[in-house]
Amino acid sequence: MDQDVTMNIDRVSELMTERGWTWADLAREMGMSKSTISRVVQGKTKPGRRYIFALERCFPDARRDELFTPAQRAAA
Repeated sequence: MDQDVTMNIDRVSELMTERGWTWADLAREMGMSKSTISRVVQGKTKPGRRYIFALERCFPDARRDELFTPAQRAAA
């Protein structure tokens, strides 16, 4: 998979709301630190392979293109 993606925060937030989860709950369910989740949410880092698969495991009914969108590339 091309890992030049970013998390679709709006959609993930909707899915979390449906489950009554906070960002801390999501981090726990993904097996990742809250700071890792925070860095991705704030756009400070792109989600890596482990992050992508962990998020997909949390929301197995969601399509990958719902959870992630192409990252914005800087203009050359």
